[in-house]
Amino acid sequence: MRPFIVIAGLALAAGGFVAGRNVKREPGAPLLPASSQAQTECSVPAPAAPIDTARLSAELRDMLRQELARKKAESEPRPAQPQPDPGPSRAQPDPAPSREQIHLGEQAMAIVTEARTQGHWSAEDRDKWLALSSDLTRDQHEDVLRAFFTALNAGELKLDFPGSPL
Repeated sequence: MRPFIVIAGLALAAGGFVAGRNVKREPGAPLLPASSQAQTECSVPAPAAPIDTARLSAELRDMLRQELARKKAESEPRPAQPQPDPGPSRAQPDPAPSREQIHLGEQAMAIVTEARTQGHWSAEDRDKWLALSSDLTRDQHEDVLRAFFTALNAGELKLDFPGSPL
């Protein structure tokens, strides 16, 4: 259908060109007849009221001053406000783990080590880890997670189930 439209359009354009070449007109004569020229004239309406340029300039200056003052206020550094205490700083080590936490940390690391040896991480491994993880210190938790994700990213662990590994 498209080639037909293109061909038809080209044929009409060529026909118009040929028809226009056959029109006889005097050199210097207008292209449109006088009746057509009268219809093409247009007029611009006069402004309804005179514009007070002094008032307009004053309003523009006020707007610019306000905007520049706002930008300056945004760019100036604000005085430091007291921040709420975020808790223990990461630079400070955790207190020494209790004997129970040491034992739980060893069990958690053993779960990851055993899974790494077998080459797969099962839903049962995940459930064992989740049961122990809440009682670990922050450092123990990070150590076990580091070992787990290092093995997972290295391809030493394959997930045996869909969904989140932890």
